[in-house]
Amino acid sequence: MIETIGVRGAVSPARETLINTPGEGVLQKYFVHVGDHVDAGQVLAVLKSEAAGVQDARSSQFRIIVSPRDGLVLSIIISIGQRVIANQPLLSIGEPDQLEIRAALSLDELEKVQIGMEVDVSAPDQPGSPTKGSISYAACFFCIYPAGLLKAEDQFIWIRFDNNADLSIGDAVEARIYVKHTDDVLWLPPEAIQNLSGAPFVYLLVNNHLETSLIATGFQTDSQIEIISGLDEGQRVFK
Repeated sequence: MIETIGVRGAVSPARETLINTPGEGVLQKYFVHVGDHVDAGQVLAVLKSEAAGVQDARSSQFRIIVSPRDGLVLSIIISIGQRVIANQPLLSIGEPDQLEIRAALSLDELEKVQIGMEVDVSAPDQPGSPTKGSISYAACFFCIYPAGLLKAEDQFIWIRFDNNADLSIGDAVEARIYVKHTDDVLWLPPEAIQNLSGAPFVYLLVNNHLETSLIATGFQTDSQIEIISGLDEGQRVFK
C-alpha cells in the first residue's frame, strides 16, 4: 500500500541570479529578451546616468550591464525609459542545467515529507513516462513564527529533478510524492467502508447474509484505506 501526496507547480531553474542596476539613471536599451540564452560577459542592457544637478549632455555617461554567468533570461523587471536607483533589480537569469519546482503544502502534508523522498513529475499535456525527482528542501515557517502570521502557502517544498528530459522552464507540472510504502497490510476501497456517528464499519457477507463489523482504520490514499482491526484476510465485504 502506497501513500502519496499530489502537488502542482511550475518548472524553474534551481539557481537564479538577479542582475541589479550599477547606479542611478534611465534605462536606455535592452539587448536581450525573455527566453534568450546568454553567455558570461554578454551585454544585457545600457543605462544612461546623469551627474546630479547638471543637465547638459556632457554630464551624461552610458554604463553597460553584462551577464555574470551563462544562463537563460527569465524575466525583465524594468522597462526602457524608466528611471532607476542604484542596486535596483533589472532582470533575472537562471541556469537551465538543473530544474526544480516549488510547491505549497498544507501543514499536515508538510509533516509527512522528508528531504530525499521520491517524486514523479509529469506535465499533463506531455504524455509519457514521468520524470523522476526528489525533495531537495522543505520549509515550515509556522515552525518558526507564531501561528496566524503567515498563510498556508508559506509552507512549501522544492522538488529537484534527476534529469530535465522533456521539461522546460515555465512548464506547468504535477508531482506525486511517495511518502509511505507499506507491504502486507489489509486495505479496502473507500466506498466499501460505512460510517455511523464517526465509527467506521463494514458489511460482511456471511452465509449469504449481511452482518456488520466495526473496524479501525489507518492511513489512506485516494483509492485505499488501511484496516488495522475488525477484519481478517479473506473475509467477504459487501460494498
